[in-house]
Amino acid sequence: MRDAVGIELRRSGHMIVETQYDLVMRGHVETFWVRTDVTPLYWDVVGEVRFALELLDSKTSRTIFKSAYQGSKIERTYLWPGEDIMQRVLESALATAISQLSADNSFAQALRIR
Repeated sequence: MRDAVGIELRRSGHMIVETQYDLVMRGHVETFWVRTDVTPLYWDVVGEVRFALELLDSKTSRTIFKSAYQGSKIERTYLWPGEDIMQRVLESALATAISQLSADNSFAQALRIR
């Protein structure tokens, strides 16, 4: 998840540095799982991802932005659900959450403050 957020930030033109930074970004994974909803005929494979991000001023440690992003994906199969379908639904759910982050104008504005 960290890599996915980092890739998106770099793609948007931001630098990620280990020293001499203006902002500190903290995050945590709230949900990252796959489950199946079963019927006599099929399985719905459900992937869910949710993560929270917080931006802090590096000098004051004051929170300047905080939000959560989530995505989910359901894929139906009539065969026993294997690793491939589980990976697909999780990747799709993560992509949806990252898209929410990319489209969040409040997040972009908080990054521009510095």
